[in-house]
Amino acid sequence: MKISREDLAWFSMVLWGVWFNRNQMVHNKSRRDPGELVSWVAGLLEEFQGTHKSLNSSLSLAVAVVKDGWSPPPPGCLKLNSDVAIPIGGTFFGVGAVIRDSASKVVWAMLKFMQGCFSTEVCEALALREGLCLVKLHGLSVG
Repeated sequence: MKISREDLAWFSMVLWGVWFNRNQMVHNKSRRDPGELVSWVAGLLEEFQGTHKSLNSSLSLAVAVVKDGWSPPPPGCLKLNSDVAIPIGGTFFGVGAVIRDSASKVVWAMLKFMQGCFSTEVCEALALREGLCLVKLHGLSVG
């Protein structure tokens, strides 16, 4: 069965919305009702797709620069890369980390949303800390 790109995006967003709603219920004791949740997720997806289309040429250029700037670790070693995504005017941010081997194969990866409004430098440091926690959790050594 082949799923269209649009259906996959919608399905992924709904799954994420259900997960997010559950976390809100567990941790904050608040939740959206199912109808409101679907409307909210649809709005987020529409906003993302609109932003993505308007930034498409910039994103292509940025990806090309990143690909040219990354180099794999030496054979037998692992490399940790971390980054942060900070929405303008948001009260949260996302951190991510990827551990790759010398063949550029992903060994471990993580993504975490964090609450707060900090400088870019602090958010980058928190992303690196989360990456190092991932290394420690799996008993790895990175170069």
